[in-house]
Amino acid sequence: MPPAGQATTFDARELRGLGQALNARTADVVAAMMRRTRESDVLLEDSVEERFARVGAVSTTAVARWMSGEPPEVARDVGQESWQIFAQLASQRSAPLNEVTKRCLRWCDAACEVAADCAARMQISSLTLEHAYAMLRRSLHVTLVRMCESFEQERKRAESELENRQQELAFLATHDTLTGLANRALLLDRVEQMLRRAPRSSPSVCSTA
Repeated sequence: MPPAGQATTFDARELRGLGQALNARTADVVAAMMRRTRESDVLLEDSVEERFARVGAVSTTAVARWMSGEPPEVARDVGQESWQIFAQLASQRSAPLNEVTKRCLRWCDAACEVAADCAARMQISSLTLEHAYAMLRRSLHVTLVRMCESFEQERKRAESELENRQQELAFLATHDTLTGLANRALLLDRVEQMLRRAPRSSPSVCSTA
């Protein structure tokens, strides 16, 4: 058992204050996230990096508002923009899935770093800070799931598009593009199939009376 007088749960007022402080330092979270990215060996186009920075900002605002006492639904509504960006990245093939995953993990590390600094400045208890970490990790998990869903939907769309294109090309190879009727290649193929199926002892398909 904990010593008498020691808290066993987080302080909701402290958590609200921490959420407000974290929201005010969204730019610091994004800066820490991008710093970790620059230290890695993979850099993407500037426009793509800007979208990742936007994801970091939106994600920080969403979870900070959740910490501040707003219902989880608000955080999800705010986070919708991040999920839309993931869909864009997937459809445009702007970044591989593993790199998007790394950026999400870096955001969580950066948010935890800034939250810890805020907690130290505000003298917030370790239990409240741990609860804030748990909320950040929960937000990360939801973000990763949504990100994977976006990439999976794009994969299925691309496969369907490829299949339709293959069927279209197969049709164009055997049909006239203007009339849609069978072309010479298809007719010759059908004749060859008839000849192969015809019994060797039967009269020639091409014989005359």
